Amino acid sequence: MSDTPKPPGADVTTPQIQVDLDEATAQGVYSNLVLINHNDQQSAEPYTVQPADLRGWTLAFEDSAGPRAPFLVLRGTAAVVGDLSHQLFKRTMESLSSPAGATIPLLLRGEYERSFAARVTPQQLLAIARNAGLGVGPLVPRCLGRRRVSDVGSTRQLFFLLFDLPAFAQFRHELSALAVVGQSGTGFDPAAMSPAMVVAMVQSTEDQWLPIAADAAVDCQTPVATTAP
Repeated sequence: MSDTPKPPGADVTTPQIQVDLDEATAQGVYSNLVLINHNDQQSAEPYTVQPADLRGWTLAFEDSAGPRAPFLVLRGTAAVVGDLSHQLFKRTMESLSSPAGATIPLLLRGEYERSFAARVTPQQLLAIARNAGLGVGPLVPRCLGRRRVSDVGSTRQLFFLLFDLPAFAQFRHELSALAVVGQSGTGFDPAAMSPAMVVAMVQSTEDQWLPIAADAAVDCQTPVATTAP
């Protein structure tokens, strides 16, 4: 049996399906596309740091209280935090809070009091840190990391600058040989923290995020580049 002939001029191409979207749905699809494009752009464009802000970092003790508070830190110029926070705000348009200064925690107060206070003085800590190479030469930024935790009614976020700093790992490894094992049987974990500087937070405080044990494969969101001197 022969096929029914088609009228002259009939379209013989593959049939197309037309989907009508109401205005609200279309707007939602558009917003999602914009968000995806924004995130792609944010991940592709490096954040920038002034070379001068990576030099002159010094060893210092912090007087903040609490077991998660930094005790021994590398301290730099506050300008690096302000500059990166400004870049972050321009890209995310979120309300951010930032630390008053630029610090890389090397040892938390709780770690010191639990594992070292009985046998290592603060001055000895400084000597061990200097011998490991901390506080010498410019720092090398690795990436801008991001963490996000969704709670009921709020979403906490952390943005931090991760550094390529072998002396950090060497310092904590050398410290581990001097640690006192606590009554609970838990000791000092040199890998519990990474060389990271808090840049900004959303609906959270710094002590809620410390210690930062970064996984570059997971946490690194955007590369960081130094500007021309």
